[in-house]
Amino acid sequence: YVSGDVIEPIGRDYKSKYTEKSITGRKADREYKAKPYIAAGISGRGGPVTVLERLCTVFVQFLFGAVLLFLIAISATVTCIVYGGEEKVQYGPDQPVVHILLLIVFLAAGVWFYRKRRIGADRFSLTARQYRRLIIAVAGFYLIWLLITMYWPNSDQRMAMESARSLLSGDYSPWDAVGFVYASPMVPLGYAYTYPSQNGLILFLAVIVMIFRDLTPYAVQILNIGFLFGGVYFLSCLAVRLFGLKSIRGILILTFACLPFAFYITFVYGTMPGFCLSSAALYFVYRYIETEKLSRFFIAAVTAAVSVLLKSNYLIVLVALVIYLLSEGVFRRKARFLAAAVLMILVYMGSGRLMNMVLEQATGRPVSGGIPMTAWVEMGLQEGSRGPGWYNGYNVSVFAGNDDDTEKTKEAIREDLMDTITQFAAQPEEAADFFLRKAQSIWAEPTFQSLWIQEVKGGSWLLPGMTDSLLKEGGLLNRLYLGVCNWFQTFIYMGAFLFLLFAGRKLRWEQLIPAVIFIGGFLFHMAWEGKGQYTICYFILLIPYAYAGFGQTIQWLAGSRGGQETGLHKTI
Repeated sequence: YVSGDVIEPIGRDYKSKYTEKSITGRKADREYKAKPYIAAGISGRGGPVTVLERLCTVFVQFLFGAVLLFLIAISATVTCIVYGGEEKVQYGPDQPVVHILLLIVFLAAGVWFYRKRRIGADRFSLTARQYRRLIIAVAGFYLIWLLITMYWPNSDQRMAMESARSLLSGDYSPWDAVGFVYASPMVPLGYAYTYPSQNGLILFLAVIVMIFRDLTPYAVQILNIGFLFGGVYFLSCLAVRLFGLKSIRGILILTFACLPFAFYITFVYGTMPGFCLSSAALYFVYRYIETEKLSRFFIAAVTAAVSVLLKSNYLIVLVALVIYLLSEGVFRRKARFLAAAVLMILVYMGSGRLMNMVLEQATGRPVSGGIPMTAWVEMGLQEGSRGPGWYNGYNVSVFAGNDDDTEKTKEAIREDLMDTITQFAAQPEEAADFFLRKAQSIWAEPTFQSLWIQEVKGGSWLLPGMTDSLLKEGGLLNRLYLGVCNWFQTFIYMGAFLFLLFAGRKLRWEQLIPAVIFIGGFLFHMAWEGKGQYTICYFILLIPYAYAGFGQTIQWLAGSRGGQETGLHKTI
């Protein structure tokens, strides 16, 4: 049976030592013994798969496959772009024939490289030292890009940073019980009260401000490179174990160099640190279930909780981890996993209350209230000038229209939601058109707003011609970047679907946990406010699936059925 980068015999009781190596080529401090169930694809605990587990696996596999087919269809036929301060979504036709031709060329090249390696004629393999240098080169490029651009944060990034400065200086006006207004000059009066979900980010930035003072934005951006690498490393380590990949190198390079996500290092926000911590939580929950060591569970619980405090969207990851623990507790009939799920929830709730208590003591003001989160749901179901379900100011206006009173606002939002749902039910064709256009705007926008978040901050101080060519619509580098991202996006969707096809009935429940997170993110943002900058955090989870899927496809096309190592890394 082919599992990612390695073929293992089926039905043999064997033990082979697998030493996980880091990108430095050094041995890690733990060894992994491959077990027959990984080859046979039956159960992650070596025993027979229960009926309930099989049903859950098939259900998620079917749902994941349906979502991927839908995304392949819209990505290959529609391309959306977002430019300018208006942040307006532009829809345009794509060329599915070109995507198919590029796929054929890519697979043909992969088969050629794979066969060259099999006969020992491939001289394109990178050594461990070359891989290290490549990682350093990519990180160096990101650092140089930050030095070239030196963006100053705007909008919510700036307000969170200014709120952190106010907290340290003893000015607690961001927590005054008044509705925050985006105006010029922008001051954080009432910002933290209006958006209490930003309190975790504000505390994080306060720590950075204490250390770096006026250099805080640039310090956060540089730290984001480390957060990006850390998140990619944990995600890659998980992929090695889930899919039986022989090496971490290929998947790590591919994910670390994914520019649509990597450009978010310029974002002075909770995106990158939250990604790093949520990826660590995902990895350590898997390792806890594998080894039952409590230390790994507590690392997972704390990192998951902090990731949500930094950026609330990572709550979807935490929910998926709780589902994973509960399911394993039921499948294995182990109460400790059920207890761990409950404890993870308690750690998250406790961390939130502790943070609020600290802020209330520091500011002398209550930190709850603000705009109810349901406002973003209603906004996500409305048409807007920017796009269907995109920001249209509803959350701010409904709060201000109810005298900045949280309880009154909740009731008004409830009534609006009921009206919206009733309207969708009465006009199903219009509802279907709305959700189709919304999905296209956030899942068929190949850059995931990675250029827009930089364009709206103004030009760079160094090499403005080059940066404008990349960030501005119609520029030479812009067209090149958009074309490559458009191809890359469709290929990731295709590769993930190919993985499901090759896995078939041998797919294991634990291999679908990242897919559960992705499905959760997909469904959540069909109702929540739409933005490509929200969904990129879920898109990145598809890369390990696509990596393994293309590796299996290339081996199958090359006519190999066993006995040889395979994987996409053989073609890189």
